[in-house]
Amino acid sequence: MKIHHWGFLLLMLCTALVMGRSDSESGRDESPAHQGSAKLVFFQRGAPYHPAVDVVVRSEKGRPLIATTARGPWLVVSLPEGWYTVRAQRESGQVRNARFRVESGQRQEVSLRFVRGH
Repeated sequence: MKIHHWGFLLLMLCTALVMGRSDSESGRDESPAHQGSAKLVFFQRGAPYHPAVDVVVRSEKGRPLIATTARGPWLVVSLPEGWYTVRAQRESGQVRNARFRVESGQRQEVSLRFVRGH
């Protein structure tokens, strides 16, 4: 994981890495204490989840905040309120992008659907 911004976001991003990897790698449901502010879901209709998706989450201003590899069907992250973009790339090079907003007290779920055969 690369962290490009220090301070408050450092704590939030470290939390995101730990929560995302444990939940993503195990494929289990998260407990309420580990729900995070956003759940990024990677899928392909009629196929199992993608075992390795490179993920970059950027701030509204385009600054990279999280860069990691999701090793399961989802990645749970904790981010402060605001707008974000996520870029997910499969090993095949296929890319999906999404823009989402995190609001206080709410969990945002972002689904990124990949196309079979690409």
